[in-house]
Amino acid sequence: MAILATQTGAQPVLQQLPQPYSQANSQLYSQLYSQPGRLRIALWHTGLGRRGPGLFLQDIRREAPDILAAYDTLVALAPDVLILLDMDFDHDGMALAAFADALAGAGLDLPYRFAPRPNTGMATGVDMDGDGRLGTADDAQGWARFAGSGGIALLSRWPLDIGTLRDNSTYLWRDLPGTQLPMQGGQPFPNAAVFDIQRLASTGAWEIGVTAPGQRLTVMTWHAGPPAFGGAQARNRLRNAAENDFWPSGWTGRWAPRHKRPSCCWVTPIWTPRAAMATGPSSRGCWPIRPCRIRPPPRPCRPRACRRTQPPIGRMALARCASNIFCPRPI
Repeated sequence: MAILATQTGAQPVLQQLPQPYSQANSQLYSQLYSQPGRLRIALWHTGLGRRGPGLFLQDIRREAPDILAAYDTLVALAPDVLILLDMDFDHDGMALAAFADALAGAGLDLPYRFAPRPNTGMATGVDMDGDGRLGTADDAQGWARFAGSGGIALLSRWPLDIGTLRDNSTYLWRDLPGTQLPMQGGQPFPNAAVFDIQRLASTGAWEIGVTAPGQRLTVMTWHAGPPAFGGAQARNRLRNAAENDFWPSGWTGRWAPRHKRPSCCWVTPIWTPRAAMATGPSSRGCWPIRPCRIRPPPRPCRPRACRRTQPPIGRMALARCASNIFCPRPI
């Protein structure tokens, strides 16, 4: 899934990537995305996450086909600010540095980078899901095969204002006003002690400023977990609804002093109409996010349609149709 926003005034306007990049549509890309004087902001769920630590860096160095295809698409898209999802994190940022350096060598230089450690795979030492076992993927702060799997990375042509960084990735789920926790027998499931450490963000939730020529952009981003699985207590569905309600709640001052709306808010909410109805209006009420003019997708992304309009590039598909991710719709 790839979305691009172009901005000539105060309001970014979303455009969905019409086709995976290829030589056949290179002229179309040039016409749509290479217009001078515009600030281009892109979000891409890359699908580049690997099954173990260090494998992403290894595949960058050996020039795996899906990674080379990603370079081609991103160079053609030519964003000024790029948010990448499903980017495996490592402590020294070696994989992200190698990826960005390769992009620069291919013609897209985004020298300013930010990628904090995600909550995915972060061990807790507690039985978080109540299955009687310790150390499983469900016992981490965010489900993952390993620590740092599938993080969020920000690359920018313009300097990042680190002084404006506000990282809410450690915010506790129980502290969100009005949130619903999984319950069983009138008590939090599996126990109240779990929610003394359970973070709200499955991956991360942070904002940072970008200092572009003649304007300043504030970017907020998060990547919610799926509203599926989680047992009879609907743990994942409730957490998904709370994650999607977090930033809008901040704008109304529910969990902090009234928070200024961002210039642009980039998300992968991963929600379904059925899940939203089951968890109440909060997970739907945050849309549309008017500064970015994002509207919730009206219908599921059908695998056949995605294969027809957005075929995979190598091992990477621009639309991840096998999951509960829905297709975005520009407005």
